[in-house]
Amino acid sequence: MADKAGGRRTTGQDLGASSPDRIRNVVLVGPGGSGKTTLVETLLAAAGAIPRAGTITEGSTVCDFEDAERAHERSISLAIAPVVHRGTKINFVDTPGYADFVGEVRAGLRAADCALF
Repeated sequence: MADKAGGRRTTGQDLGASSPDRIRNVVLVGPGGSGKTTLVETLLAAAGAIPRAGTITEGSTVCDFEDAERAHERSISLAIAPVVHRGTKINFVDTPGYADFVGEVRAGLRAADCALF
């Protein structure tokens, strides 16, 4: 039975998976300013994990939570943003796009089941 939110989960619901085979790690990789963090925000909002998508300029994104990231308006470290879709937990791994932080990208790729470029 669908809920009144059109099948969307309400904000703050449990994001646990029923078993390890129901977890997927999707890493987002690309150059700085290509929209990786904005895409994650949009996906989180569409899945109902957050009430509305934050923006880089407002400093209100889920993935850019460090003060330095908000001040410079760019990702510095990788961040995990989970959603549940049809019983599968999807961990979006948002990586920084600047070459200075390639170690963070490598760490995200090691954990990934697939990557979005």
